[in-house]
Amino acid sequence: MIQRLKVNGLQNFDNPLFSDSPRHVTNRDYDYLSDVGFTLGWRDQLADCLGVGASYQPETHMRRFKKYEGFIASNGKFSIPSNIIVGLAYRITPRTVVALDVQHTRWKQIKGLHNNLAPNLFVSKIGEKRGLDLGGEIKHLSELALIMKSMMHGK
Repeated sequence: MIQRLKVNGLQNFDNPLFSDSPRHVTNRDYDYLSDVGFTLGWRDQLADCLGVGASYQPETHMRRFKKYEGFIASNGKFSIPSNIIVGLAYRITPRTVVALDVQHTRWKQIKGLHNNLAPNLFVSKIGEKRGLDLGGEIKHLSELALIMKSMMHGK
């Protein structure tokens, strides 16, 4: 797995008043992390027109973004959360499929994403273990797709 991060425009927070690691908050070009993770998956054709599948990816513990350790909570540590995906595909015609995928990602596992801005704004700094974070939380993602194969290309 590879993660890439680039943060620009946060000069007002790049100082000892707001950051645990000044000079490691913004405008430091890209920082890259790489590590190994895995995904388990299963797919089955329940009928000629109906397919089902699922996958699971456990949390992948990544190293630290050293260039941005003053920006990301936990001193730049930003792992990839576990997720589960379940999907169905229904073939309407030989060239048309309707697919539905539902994904649940455990963003709460990532410490750098669930430290609230308030009351932390005046009691901790960005980059600290329990410091300010990127905020927000996405629990579920659903996708509905209509896939149509071109008549000009094979099967």
